[in-house]
Amino acid sequence: RDCLLSRGLGDVYKRQIRFLAVVFAAYLAIGAGLALWLSKRNYRPVRALKELAVSGGAVSGSNEYELIRHALQQHMQAGQDLSHILEQQRPILLRDHLAALLRRQTMDIDTAQQELQQLGVEFETDQFLCAIVAFDPDSPLFSVTGTTMEENLAMAKLIVENVGCELLSSQFQCYKLDMFNNQSLFILCAKKNAAAQPDDYAAKQLEAVMQFAEQQFELRLICGVSQPETGLARWPMCFEEAGLALECAHFLPWAMYAQVKRAATKE
Repeated sequence: RDCLLSRGLGDVYKRQIRFLAVVFAAYLAIGAGLALWLSKRNYRPVRALKELAVSGGAVSGSNEYELIRHALQQHMQAGQDLSHILEQQRPILLRDHLAALLRRQTMDIDTAQQELQQLGVEFETDQFLCAIVAFDPDSPLFSVTGTTMEENLAMAKLIVENVGCELLSSQFQCYKLDMFNNQSLFILCAKKNAAAQPDDYAAKQLEAVMQFAEQQFELRLICGVSQPETGLARWPMCFEEAGLALECAHFLPWAMYAQVKRAATKE
């Protein structure tokens, strides 16, 4: 009887072991399948990035992650190069926008102001002046041997525009434009702390520029300054006034449009 009992218990243990083995195998198969499914599911973004990197151009890498890393590096470098190019073009774009306003080539003033803001231009006030400084072609500077006329003009503009903006910067936001070969043009926005007569102040500062240029570089200048005008829409008027003042300045070192207008009224 004891022998039969031990044999029966042995059969029970064997069946339990087989059952546990089957359950373990089933769980193992399910776990392996689940792991495979999860790995494929999680690899999809990597595969998509890989395909995108390959389709974007020539990239190299020993595996998917290296390939993606190289592609990202190339993309970031391209973005930096583009930003650098755009930054280099910003002065040119700004010059074109300012010139278009002066020449009445911009009809939508609100859009023009938004575009200037995108280029980093924020005017402190809405009071503007225009000043034109012309170079005397008979100045000794233009007779320097060993240099071309273009080189001498470039030197003259460099002197006038940099010294001019430096002297005007305490009262004005100064923007310089290269619109003519023998002239430098300044667009001046009066700052909040500007003098009561900004055109008079601008003329006196530009007179100091003229004295400096003649004493240090033998460069003779004449200058015309507009009267203050309000708003971007009045920029063409500033430009015209500065041009009229410049015509009268051929008889004087410099002239303000306000003086020209008063003289015309008296006549």
